[in-house]
Amino acid sequence: MSVEANFQIARSRLPLLRRGPAWVIGVELVSLVAAYLLPALVVELGAAMVRGAQGLSIEPTAPVEIAAYERWMDVLVIPAVGLGLLAFGWWLARVASAQGVGPDTAVLVRRPWVRRLAAVGLAGLAVALPIAVWGTAAPQWESWLRDLHRHAGPDVVLRWGEGLFLLGILVIWPLGEELFFRGWVWNALRGFWSQPVVMGVTGFIFLVAAASANPEDMLVLLPSTIAFTVARALGGLRSAVLCHLVYVWAAVIWVLSSLIVVRF
Repeated sequence: MSVEANFQIARSRLPLLRRGPAWVIGVELVSLVAAYLLPALVVELGAAMVRGAQGLSIEPTAPVEIAAYERWMDVLVIPAVGLGLLAFGWWLARVASAQGVGPDTAVLVRRPWVRRLAAVGLAGLAVALPIAVWGTAAPQWESWLRDLHRHAGPDVVLRWGEGLFLLGILVIWPLGEELFFRGWVWNALRGFWSQPVVMGVTGFIFLVAAASANPEDMLVLLPSTIAFTVARALGGLRSAVLCHLVYVWAAVIWVLSSLIVVRF
């Protein structure tokens, strides 16, 4: 058997996340599709079963019912997909650790208080710049939140739905996205590439995924993508999570303040 053949056999027996960067990115993309589609499918199936049990059609037909149905799908699917990202990110981090892919501990800033200050500052810029230029920081979920808040009114159930939606975008999505896009995959790719290359690749994948529903929003989301990625490089995953949390909280406060009334 030739040396090349022996090399190929040895390579094929390597753990999945140590076979090369293409394998790592492939695993991330497949997992991303699963994290987006599976929770949404479960919610859709559950809604269809509830409507069927009530003797209704699987999907509404009247325009008013369609609008209300789609609104509730947003309320339920957004947190569900965030949980999907969180679950896949956590599971893949466990897999990576079991396969010998340790955490990337290389950070550019050593002092913890400087990391936190930098993360907060980056988040502020990520919110302020798009609002100053385009009048919005995150167009897709801002429009959902405005629509939900406008229709909730005295409807107690829909108010709870608004709270669930806020829980999704304020807590679940920041944690899920950072763990998925800048957690395990960052650590795995650092075994093959330099930090600037990993920053560019992970940032690009995150930006495309974040703007997948509305590609025209890519420019608006670019500042936040850069902020989260730089925060990750400066202070590690915790700094990226802090930056992301401050960003979404500031953006949501700005949206709700523009609606004047803030009631949960």
